[in-house]
Formats: sequence, structure tokens, C-alpha cells
Amino acid sequence: MLLIGLCLLGAFVFQGLGLILLSFKYGGMLLVVDAITNPSLHPALINPIKTLQLISSIGMFLIPACLFSYIQTGNWTGYIKTKNSNYSLNWLLSVISVLASLPILAYVLEWNQGLHFGILDTWVRDAELKAEIMTKAFLSTTSYAGLAFNMLVIALSAAVCEEFFFRGIIQNLLKEWFKNIHVAVFVGAFVFSLFHAQMLGFFPRLLIGMLLGYMYVWSGSIWMGVLAHFVNNGLQVFLYFLQQKGLAQIDTDKADNFGIYITLVSTLIAVIALWWMYKNREVPSESTLEASTH
Repeated sequence: MLLIGLCLLGAFVFQGLGLILLSFKYGGMLLVVDAITNPSLHPALINPIKTLQLISSIGMFLIPACLFSYIQTGNWTGYIKTKNSNYSLNWLLSVISVLASLPILAYVLEWNQGLHFGILDTWVRDAELKAEIMTKAFLSTTSYAGLAFNMLVIALSAAVCEEFFFRGIIQNLLKEWFKNIHVAVFVGAFVFSLFHAQMLGFFPRLLIGMLLGYMYVWSGSIWMGVLAHFVNNGLQVFLYFLQQKGLAQIDTDKADNFGIYITLVSTLIAVIALWWMYKNREVPSESTLEASTH
């Protein structure tokens, strides 16, 4: 309940004040809300809305996570595990595993998009279309300044804020409740994917959440997941930028761009990278285990 309260308070304060400030500057709340729901109709408001998203992510995820950690441990990041990994190769392994997972995730996405959601199917697909339109509006830029801003908002901010909250807090809480790390990783990834409210991409995001969850467990540091999350989001931002510039047409969401053999090999590489991380995982000392039981 404490964590929920902190999140709601953060969302109210940061997102609420942000909306009010934008409303005063750009001509009223209704215009701002319409720009959020239909950003392509209000190109002049896209950057302010992205700034609002940045502030909202910090207020709803990062600050509540740090506050919760401080309340629990007396340290702003002690509960989250922000220390560096004991095994330096984990930095490279985290990048390899997330990049090598892209082909199999594309196949899972293709299967996910073919699912039928019964009476909710029309609503699910309409919501997905609106989300896609908003994403493309956010990503649309041909300037390097715009690319840098997108990297900040969509890649770096999302990676830090979401990993601190979903892995650093939610997954740790689930581990305490269920006393089983695998259940904690799965349920945490489920919550992570559900939060994004895009059912046509639910299962690929669930798998990404599990991948990030196990990185966190086996490396003993939140930063491996932050790096992998940043690489995953940043790659999509950069590839879309190249499309806008007319320099390349690469879509990692299309399974046909990989083929079955590349997918099998890359999946094997991802598994090996994760196994290597597991093999060199940080094993809690006896003193740490004793402290965790009191």
C-alpha cells in the first residue's frame, strides 16, 4: 500500500502540475489533453508532451522507488541494489542477450498480434493503433537534437525509471512475498507488461521483462537491466531515425527480416549469454543470508 500511495502521489504531483503548466502556456487543458491523445494533430506540442512524459516517469517511478528504498533501508537505493556487478563481463553479456533476443521476440510478436481477444478484440486493436500513432509522432524527427531528446525520454529515462521501479522494487517485494525468485521474476514481468497496456505486444514485453528480471537476479546489480533496457529502446529510436532520414529501412519487429535460421542461432547466443551470467552469478554470503532472515 505504501508503494501504491507513493506512485499515486508522484503521478498527481508531477503529471498534474505538468498538465496545469502546459495548459496555461498552450491554451487550456482540453487542448493539451487532445494533443496527448492525438499528437499528430498538434505537432507544436509534441516536444512539450514528451517533456511531460519524462517528468511523469521520474515522478511516478523513480522518485517513489527511491523513497520506498529509503523508508525500508535508510538508503535511497539500498533496496534497489545499485552497486556494480562483481563480474565485469556482465555488461557485455546483458547487451548480447537483449540484442540476440530480438529475432525470437519478433516471432512472438507476430504470433501475439494474430491472437483474437473475443468481444474486446476491436477495442484492443483500436487502442494499439492509437498507441502506434502516438509512438510514431513521438519518434518523428530528422534532426540530431531531436534524436538526442528521444534517446533521453524514450530510452534512457524509461530504462532507469522502469528498472528501478519494476525490478528494483516490485520484483524484490514479490520475492519477499512468494519466497521464490522465479515466481517473482514472472509476476514482476507480467505486471511490467500489463502496465504498458498494449495487448498485441503483451507476450514479447513479458519475455523482455523476464529477461531483465533474471539479469537483475544473476548480476546482483540493477545496472545490467538498465543497460539492456536502454539498448533495446535506444535501438528502436535510432532505427526509426534512420528511416526518417532515408538512410535505412530496418524493422526488428518483422519476423520475416530474420528468418528461421538466424532466429535459431541468435536465440542460442542469447541463451548462452544468460547461462554465462548465471554461471558467474553473485551468490549471497552467509552473513547476507542471515541478515535477510531477521
